[in-house]
Amino acid sequence: MPTPPARKRVVVTGTSFPPDVATALRAHGLDVDVIPGDLGADSVATALDGAWGYILGGSERMPSEAWARLPELRAVSVMATGYRMFIQLPGSPSSIRFTYTPHANANAVAEFTVALALDRLRRVTELGAEVAAGRWSEAVTGSLIGARVGVAGMGHIGRAVSGMVTRSFGAEVAYWNRTARPELAGAGYTRAASLADLCERVDVLVLAMAYAPGENDGIVGGAELAALGQHGVLVNAAAPGLVDPAALRKALETDRISAAAFDGYYQEPVPSPEDDPYGLLRLHPRLLVTPHCASLTRQAIQRMAEMAAANLLAVLHGGDPPNAIPAAVVVTGHADGSGSPT
Repeated sequence: MPTPPARKRVVVTGTSFPPDVATALRAHGLDVDVIPGDLGADSVATALDGAWGYILGGSERMPSEAWARLPELRAVSVMATGYRMFIQLPGSPSSIRFTYTPHANANAVAEFTVALALDRLRRVTELGAEVAAGRWSEAVTGSLIGARVGVAGMGHIGRAVSGMVTRSFGAEVAYWNRTARPELAGAGYTRAASLADLCERVDVLVLAMAYAPGENDGIVGGAELAALGQHGVLVNAAAPGLVDPAALRKALETDRISAAAFDGYYQEPVPSPEDDPYGLLRLHPRLLVTPHCASLTRQAIQRMAEMAAANLLAVLHGGDPPNAIPAAVVVTGHADGSGSPT
């Protein structure tokens, strides 16, 4: 009697992966191991030893050299649109198919971005902490109602944020995008000539652009923060690297802007405020940092997990994954990795 083929193993990081999607993968002959999402690259690489597939649903950052350590790995799916925040692609053709889950979490991230803006303007976190400490404040705050909101990056998330703040709060939206967006001509938004110009026009600056390491690091620096002004609020639910940390620290310490909020931090997991090399964590509550959780709604995770599973199953059955990372140079043809580079 022939020996049945060995089942392939898939490692999933992040404990929020939906059980029904894991069950669906197992039904296709895959063994699914779920590990914590706060491990470092070395720990994840160790867990991936011998694995066929990898679904990145945690916060780890995988460098390009990690893939050479994993000769049996054939399929990777990043549960995110901004995959560059989490992985560096190999520098040469690879037998691994790299995929992602574009735009599945756009509305969830936009919702959280608006929540951060509301918190910074209305000082919800600060006022609640004061009551918990026995202090009662009647401070007057800003408002999102009728505010001037600037959106840097008019992709899916930026457009969702713009729609939410205009429809729900009557905000005026101005935007800056690196490429023209002719489809926005009739939306009632004002296009700024530059990022600095956008900062001068608005009360709240929302960063919703894709992060490209080495290309737009620190695109928001001292000049942009100064243009935003002492009552201005910065909300960054994109990538911390878009903001120059030294300039942000100076702007907050010298009251050049009112407040800022980041979903995620320059170093994850975050250090203690005493060990923070950027000196920003000790500026709480002027700077509110949340743990890279904007996309973590049940609905968004379900959609991302289903897309990630579809990517892996397509590779397993010898097809093209529905959401391959365009920049990846891979060897295609068979689930075992044999074939020719594309």
